[in-house]
This record gives sequence, C-alpha cells and structure tokens, in this order.
Amino acid sequence: MEKNNKTLKYLAIISLLVSVIGISLGFAAFSSTLRIVATADVSPSSTLYSGGTLSINSNTVTTGNVTATTTGGATADVATLTESNIQNINAHFTEPGQTATYSFYSINGSEFNSYLNSIVFGTKTCTPASGTTAEYAQAACDDITMTVSAGSSSFTETNNNISSHAITSGSYEPIAVTITYAPDGAVADGDFSVNFGTTSLTYGTVD
Repeated sequence: MEKNNKTLKYLAIISLLVSVIGISLGFAAFSSTLRIVATADVSPSSTLYSGGTLSINSNTVTTGNVTATTTGGATADVATLTESNIQNINAHFTEPGQTATYSFYSINGSEFNSYLNSIVFGTKTCTPASGTTAEYAQAACDDITMTVSAGSSSFTETNNNISSHAITSGSYEPIAVTITYAPDGAVADGDFSVNFGTTSLTYGTVD
C-alpha cells in the first residue's frame, strides 16, 4: 500500500511538471506572436505625417519674416511665415496696376509624397488713408484680387478640395502670394491699404 502511495505521488509530481512546462511553452509562443504583430509595418497617414512645411528657404525649414516685392510704387508690410500659413498680408496702393508679392517655399522633407490638400484665403478688408474717401477706396478695393501660386498651379479663392498636386519626397516648390490692383480698376482719391490677414496651406500624405 505504501509503495502504491509513493508511485501515485511521483505520477502527480510528473503530471504537474508537464503541465507547468506546457503552459510555459504556450505562453512563450503567444508572446512571440504578439511581438511579430507589434513590429508590423504601418502605412503613412495624414495623422502621422503632415508634410509640406512652409519655409523662407528652399533647402532648410526657416520661418519668420517675409518681405514683399512690389511694382508700380506700391508698398507692403512685412508678413510672418509659419509652417502652415502666412500672416499679416497687407499692401498699400495708390493707383491701378500695382502689385505686391510674397514669395517662399513648401518643402517635403519626408520619404513619402506630400499633397497640397487645401488653401484657405484670408478675408479682404480695405482701409482708406487719411484724406481718402471711404466710398472711393471701397470701389477700388473691389478691383483688388489675391492669387496663390503653388508650383505651376494658381488659385484665386479658397479651395478645400485640391487634387493631384504632389511634392515628391525630398523636394520643394515655390509659393507666391500676389495681391493685384487691376490695371483698369476703379481709382480712389487717395492712398488706401488692403489686408488679407492670414492665408493657410494644408498638406498631407493622402491626395
């Protein structure tokens, strides 16, 4: 009887060891599977990479002041460039035919293509200088437009659904924001300024 009891004890211990080893092997296999899943490739998305960073320079991201180039005697305030918009777009006109242009770049420094998805224009407001009639200044203001050129494409109003406009990996494209006082526009009886506030450009990895 005692011998049988010892045999049963040995069998119980062996069974317990086999169970522990089996559980350990199963957990190891499960852990290995989890590690494989965790290291799977993740496709790029607009939430992981925004792309298309605005910059004063074409070879390195630099934000800050942008000075406008003007024609016909117009003047313009210095604008501020951030990574996604240009702020304080403000020109001062005296006669039709004048322009003011702010020039910078959009840089794609990632390994994926970047797409221009939308442009949101600022709201145009005109302010007459001292001695200028507000009614005449407003009539002239109606003949002033703003154009945003991105590479070979040009936009004259807010566009929230731009397609097929890509910047390839590691490249850049020139951006120009131009304010134009139409050559045949209404004439004010003095100086006035036109302000477009902030204009934003949104880029992403999805077209």
